[in-house]
Formats: sequence, structure tokens, C-alpha cells
Amino acid sequence: MAYFVNWAGMDPSAVPAASLTHVFYAFASVDATTYEVVPSDRAVDVDQGLYLSFNSALKTANPSLKTLLSIGGYSAGTNVFVNAASSESSRSAFIQSAISLARTYNFDGLDLDWEYPTGQASLFSALLTDFRAAIESEAGSSGKPKLLLSAAVSCYEPTINDAYEVPTLDKTLDFVNVMTYDIHGSWELKTGMQTALEDPSNPQLSLKGAMAAWITRGLSPSKAMLGLAMYGRTWTLASTSDTGVGAAATGAGQAGPISQEPGILFYEEIEPLVTTGGYTATLDTPSSSMYAVNGDQWVGYDDPSTITTKVNYAKAEGFGGWFFWALSQDANDALVNAAAAA
Repeated sequence: MAYFVNWAGMDPSAVPAASLTHVFYAFASVDATTYEVVPSDRAVDVDQGLYLSFNSALKTANPSLKTLLSIGGYSAGTNVFVNAASSESSRSAFIQSAISLARTYNFDGLDLDWEYPTGQASLFSALLTDFRAAIESEAGSSGKPKLLLSAAVSCYEPTINDAYEVPTLDKTLDFVNVMTYDIHGSWELKTGMQTALEDPSNPQLSLKGAMAAWITRGLSPSKAMLGLAMYGRTWTLASTSDTGVGAAATGAGQAGPISQEPGILFYEEIEPLVTTGGYTATLDTPSSSMYAVNGDQWVGYDDPSTITTKVNYAKAEGFGGWFFWALSQDANDALVNAAAAA
């Protein structure tokens, strides 16, 4: 499973559909006045036909692949979701418009990316409960296969406690995408692994700790999806003589030519830095993650070998699967294909 973003300019025909079972189209928006789900970029999504070409290309390449339209995202904020979920009528407007949009453009499901319903767990539960009922009803009246329903959720234990009634998510959703990345980043003035499989010094701040937090609160392992990143987190080191995990840093690493954001490099940028760009790569065994250093520039990331380790962990735990953020950041499909081959 993986997310496809509508702002990256990726041609749907370039998606490695044969290596995927589900692809999420990010993002649709929520109208702040009507609470209806609408295209986030109508010019691209509708006028230029990306919704339709996305579904056509992927399902032609892999007829068993399922597509889902993801609603929200980090930049959407939380207020519009709070307002949309606050009454029966606003929830109905949100849900019915989402279902209509999915059916109109041939999506197989809908994915809710409310970041995050902190302090609003009961509202999120009400939205999910109504959504599940509407999906069942629509399938019955239309005669079409039921739309899938999923949600992208936090991996941070305090947020899990404050934002989610986990048994309700387990009951209403087909699967739950646990965003087990961004565990560390340049907001901290020391290097760290954003997708650490384990962290002996702070077990909760790891993939294993986050997934355990969800499972112990009532999420069925078969519905739990492990989040994997196609980008790395970067820092500028305080000293070139201290370059390991936990080394002091002065701030974010330099922006890359494609990602263009300090503190982040896409794997398509990292891979050439390691192979021909003068970066020295090292496996950090406790976290099952890679880091690479060149002078005062430091990046922590996953490569095909560490992705394989994390996918094998997901399989061993009986999770429903795994997903990537985001397809346009991969290097010649190396990470997607490594996961599929694991």
C-alpha cells in the first residue's frame, strides 16, 4: 500500500501497480462552509483529469488493485474536521459528498486523515459510526461493492490516548494506517531515526512501541498497517567528529533539489548521495535504519534492506500489511519493490 500525492506531478502510469494492493490518492479537502468533501485542486484533479487517469492507469496495470481517496492531511488542520463531525447534519454532508465523489471518479474507498482528533475522540467515533452505516446503506441500494473505509492515525501514545476510541476504530474501519514515521526530526537538536524499529532508550518512540500501543488498546492486528517512509530526516551536525545517532545538531540539514525543504530528503535524493555523492552510509542496528554523513550533513533513512527488515516484522506480528508515504519520493521503485519481495 502507498500514498500518491496530487501535487508532485507523478504520472499515474509510473506507479508500480504490480507491487501494490492499495493506493491512496492524497488529498481531498473539506469545504469549511458546507462540510462537503471536495477536490483539493480542481484544476488538476478534475479539469486535467487526474482522478480518472489515476484510477484507469492503476486498474489497467493491476486489475485487483484498490484505490482510495484520502481526505484531509496535515495541512488541512483539525478545525474543519471538528466542525464537520459536530452534528448529525454536518456529518451527513461530509459523508454523502465523500461517497458521491468516490463513486463519480471510480475510487474503491475513502481514507480519513484527520491530524489529529486530540480531545475529540467522541466526535471522531461519531463520524466513523455514521460513515460505516452510510457505506453499508449505499452498497445495499446501489448494488455495488462496499466502499472501503480507512483512517491514517498517530503513532504517538499520548495522542492515541486523547484522540481515539480504539474499539470504535476497530469496529468501523477496514484497516488503520499507523503513521509510524516522523518519530524524530530537526525540531530536536540531536540526530535520530524517524522510523526506528526499536529504541532501547525509549521503547515507545519506535515502530514496535507504537504498534503495541494500538494493539493493546483494542486494534486487531489484521487491521493494523505499519507506516514506512520514502524520505529521510536530516540535520546539520554541531561537530563533524560526533556523527552517530543522537549526535548534537544545530538544526535542519540542507534542502534537497527536489524536496526543497530543510530537514527532509526524499529517497530519490538520498540514494545518489550515498552511491556517488560522497556520503558514507552506516546501518544502525538497534533501529534497523540507515544513516549517512557527509561533513556536517546527516540523514537518517530506510533503504531496501531496512525496509525488508520492517516488512518482515509486520508479517511476523500478523499485521494487515504496511504502507508508504509517498510514491513520488522513491528511487526507481526500489523501496516499493523491496517491500513486495520481502
